[in-house]
Amino acid sequence: MSQSQIPNDQIDAPWKIAIQIFLEPFLRLCFPAVHALIDWSRPFRFLDTELRKLAPDHAQGGSLWTA
Repeated sequence: MSQSQIPNDQIDAPWKIAIQIFLEPFLRLCFPAVHALIDWSRPFRFLDTELRKLAPDHAQGGSLWTA
């Protein structure tokens, strides 16, 4: 299946999964000062559709922000 045949909502799925799994260790390794500011004992959720709500009529496709 070529990339043009993959639905837009699936193109960036691997990156979203990787970020969800590795966010805490990535921040600990690469940005220790930021990591220290976050209370990791509290639950959090990813707001991956919040940017889309700001401009719902914006054309989608080829962007990092498509979901």
